[in-house]
Amino acid sequence: MLTITHHSASDFGNGIFSESYDDAATLIWKGIMFEYKSTLGLVKSFPLSGNQLTGEIPKEIIHLGGLVSLNLSQNHLTGQINPDIGKLEFLQSLDLSRNQIDGRIPTSLFQIYGLDDLDLSNNNLSGNIPMGSQL
Repeated sequence: MLTITHHSASDFGNGIFSESYDDAATLIWKGIMFEYKSTLGLVKSFPLSGNQLTGEIPKEIIHLGGLVSLNLSQNHLTGQINPDIGKLEFLQSLDLSRNQIDGRIPTSLFQIYGLDDLDLSNNNLSGNIPMGSQL
């Protein structure tokens, strides 16, 4: 179930017209109710596999709080996995395989309780896979 509410306001003070617009959505996903105040919160899947992407994984990706699936595999990504990746608490599938990502596997991954599918293969990662309630 998805409910979207729109609010708008107009100000005609001093003969100048201005309008603001608010957008909010309530979504029930797998029996859990979420309220989103921005459209980025509605992003559930981010499939960018095999797109010849280069550079580091954008650190802003952790702001996609409702993300369920992230697939950046088969690209040319470098750098490290954001240590705050555990903030993606609804993530169920994470595929960063076949890139040139280096560094350690973040321990915050174990905070993602529903993470069912994790593929970090064919990178330059070091260290142990973090152990927790799910991994």
